[in-house]
Amino acid sequence: MRGFCILGEIMTTNEIEALVLAAEEDIKRGGFVNAERLTREAIDLLELGKSPGNEALHIRALLVMSESLLGRHMAKEALPIAERAFLLTECSAGSVIGDLGAKALGRVGSAYGMLSQNADALKYYERSIARYEELGKRAGVAYAIAGIATLYLKDFQYAKSLEYYEKALALYEEVGDKTGIAYTIGVIGVTYRGISEYAKSLSFYEQALALNEEIDYKPGVAKNTADIGIVYAYLSEYAKALEYLNKAVGLCEELGDKNGVARHTDNIGGVYRLLSQYAKALEYCEMALTLSEEIGDKWSVCFELSNIGDILHKLGRTQEAKEYFQRSLKMMREEIKLDEGASATLISIGSLLAEEEQFGEAIEKLEEGLALAEKLGERREASEAHKELATIYKKVGDSANTLEHTEKYHALKEEIFSDDTRKRVEAFNFRVATANKERDLKLARLEKEQAEAALRLKERDLANTASSLAAQTELLGNFRADLRKIVLRPDRYEPEDIIRQVKAKLKELPCEMIDFSKFEGQFATVHPEFRAKLETTYPDLTPQEVKMCMLIHVNLKTPAVARLMCLSERTVEKHRENIRKKLDVKKGEDLAELLRKLDGK
Repeated sequence: MRGFCILGEIMTTNEIEALVLAAEEDIKRGGFVNAERLTREAIDLLELGKSPGNEALHIRALLVMSESLLGRHMAKEALPIAERAFLLTECSAGSVIGDLGAKALGRVGSAYGMLSQNADALKYYERSIARYEELGKRAGVAYAIAGIATLYLKDFQYAKSLEYYEKALALYEEVGDKTGIAYTIGVIGVTYRGISEYAKSLSFYEQALALNEEIDYKPGVAKNTADIGIVYAYLSEYAKALEYLNKAVGLCEELGDKNGVARHTDNIGGVYRLLSQYAKALEYCEMALTLSEEIGDKWSVCFELSNIGDILHKLGRTQEAKEYFQRSLKMMREEIKLDEGASATLISIGSLLAEEEQFGEAIEKLEEGLALAEKLGERREASEAHKELATIYKKVGDSANTLEHTEKYHALKEEIFSDDTRKRVEAFNFRVATANKERDLKLARLEKEQAEAALRLKERDLANTASSLAAQTELLGNFRADLRKIVLRPDRYEPEDIIRQVKAKLKELPCEMIDFSKFEGQFATVHPEFRAKLETTYPDLTPQEVKMCMLIHVNLKTPAVARLMCLSERTVEKHRENIRKKLDVKKGEDLAELLRKLDGK
């Protein structure tokens, strides 16, 4: 085994792969910082060794690194690493590399999606799907399709989102990937939550939870438990919300998933904010902040700093609130280097400065936040900035600026109202379309059940007819035998006795005539294509054998078939052997079962 030397230590390829595997396990537990440390070490060793044959491991390590960074919302850093992984796959060959290439394309799509560059994200997801389809990897196709669904969900295109999630779900079900099924059912719950269909959302989350519990996938159980808690918060059932969220925290602690603990602790703080219990909300948000700092999730740290700033503001602790907002802003600009979220923080700082009547600094921050909001197309933040600026300019007696910002504020409010109305209409249309779809499915299911019930009734009538024919044939056979005995031994009977015995035997016969054609007619009604398929597929069958196949199809056993066809059981068995040979039925295979398959049953 080739060794890699770094700082005087020798590591084998297997040991480097162990680093990557450990990093993958850390990601599952939310240990992103350690996962990145391990993969960075693995990547350095692999690049230092430059050994042929380790391309797949190198690509895997890069993909783990990109996944970890995405887990910490560091899409800008994750993107070039995922792109690098893909380029390496393009320079290599082999089925394993092909699989990694498809995965890398999906990872690039995820990074672009997180950066809200949906057009680029969609392009890469589609390329990922094409690669997975070439490889015949249906689960990979499903994962990329679910990624596209998420893009539509972020863009409030609920119908398209559900359409793609359902495609992904069908693929996961096709390959029997229960983890994928549970994941997709869960995100369908997110879609319904987005249109305020909380009962349906809850139903899907509970289905996902049950499946994750069944397969003992604890990260999924923890996530679904938290999702249920969030829905209860939307339903204003705060006690239940706290119950489920606390349970999710406990599950994440058992898993060692610090990221999950931090996220759900923040959600608990959010519930207390909804309850206006700001001291309690502050306690939980501070705990979430500490955890986010421990795991190095800078995006979550920024988010928590802003949350705490907002809570402190509500508690009247203005100076402390301002400090937290400023810390959040500094981290966004100097460490994360992302504008997303910065406009809202700038506006919050400006509003606090205005309350302290530091109007010059307040205007400066608000205008900076406004410019950034306009650049990013954040209309709500821009509207809030105009409102605050109009209030300040009114206080300082600047009528022109007051009027300008007031007009812009109202114009944006109108745009936001129109946009909100559009989203509400889309959500309403989606609910109507979903209800209609469910109604149509219910009607189709009912019609199918009715058709199946009618077919079962016809099959039962057919079986009864066949049994009745067999019974009648048996009676005739017995009558024939008894009559032969009477007629062949006339010396023992007087003519009157013979007539009397014959009359008595006639009474034992059924009133109706035996009508095999009635059976054939009923059979053709229940199985309209069977005879034609049988004769076309197996043209060597005789008319007698075709008729026998029909009787076997309705589960008549050898004695009944013998009676109905006026043959001995031995002769019927001989016919069955001939039929099995002509139909190429192997030893141990059921002839009746093969005939049913021919009929599509």
